[in-house]
Amino acid sequence: MAGWRETPGRRRDRGQSVVELALIAPILIMVFLGIVDFSRVYHAASAASNAARVGAEVAMNSQNTDQQITSAVQREVSPTIAFNSISITPTQSLRSSGDSVQIGVTYVFSPYTPLVANFWGGGTLPLVVTATARVY
Repeated sequence: MAGWRETPGRRRDRGQSVVELALIAPILIMVFLGIVDFSRVYHAASAASNAARVGAEVAMNSQNTDQQITSAVQREVSPTIAFNSISITPTQSLRSSGDSVQIGVTYVFSPYTPLVANFWGGGTLPLVVTATARVY
């Protein structure tokens, strides 16, 4: 029966791959978490933009109230995102046909990794999106 024979110098190389993994694993984990955080920022910005656009479309009808506009904005976004504020300018009492109405949506993003937060100065990232439409 042929067995495995140890070659000279092979004994020293046994732990080399474990040491290499220990050195590179934290870097790979941070890169992965950075990709996840940037994906979350993109998703939140896209959701806020779509929600503001839907709010502007609802606000185009002069018969719709501010509550109906706010409800439409909140229905548009996924359950994982809760907007910090939704602004409607001008308010329902000041809107008339031919006026422009602006819908503002604010979401404060908190990253998983501090490395990603350093790209915008650390901490949370406020995402502010507005959409404008003309009332008919």
